[in-house]
Amino acid sequence: MVVRERGVWVSVVLAACGLFLLAGPALAGEGCRGKLSGAASGEFACSLDASYRAKKDVTTLVISVPAPPPGVKSLAPCSFDLKGKPEVGTLTLKDLGRGGSILNATDGKDYFASGALKKGSLTLEIQKVEPLGKLGFKVTGKLTATLQEVAGPGQVTVEASF
Repeated sequence: MVVRERGVWVSVVLAACGLFLLAGPALAGEGCRGKLSGAASGEFACSLDASYRAKKDVTTLVISVPAPPPGVKSLAPCSFDLKGKPEVGTLTLKDLGRGGSILNATDGKDYFASGALKKGSLTLEIQKVEPLGKLGFKVTGKLTATLQEVAGPGQVTVEASF
């Protein structure tokens, strides 16, 4: 994942041989892959978007899934504002505050993890942060979340690496 800084936009392009993050000249990313288990299952490719806003000292991190597995209408594994620039470490819903993870199944059931609503769990592990000058940062890590069914006992586990 590449974090853009000072308004430099990063375009995510899905190529036949993998996921690449481009900023001006080609800049290869690690790619993003994930899997679901529990009430929904399957594998997925994901795209990453992260941006650092110096004025607010906030990094916005979003992992999205353009083509969810069968049985899943939509999936947003991660959407958060992190305080400051990205750093190596492990964050949970308690650390991340607002935001969360959500899955809408084709059978009409919804699952989510949210710190604000104290439902489900989520761990974001940032394993490596590499400065890229004016382009920002390249971030490597993984996400593990347990999403709870909104109106029932079901659960979905989401795992993604980036």
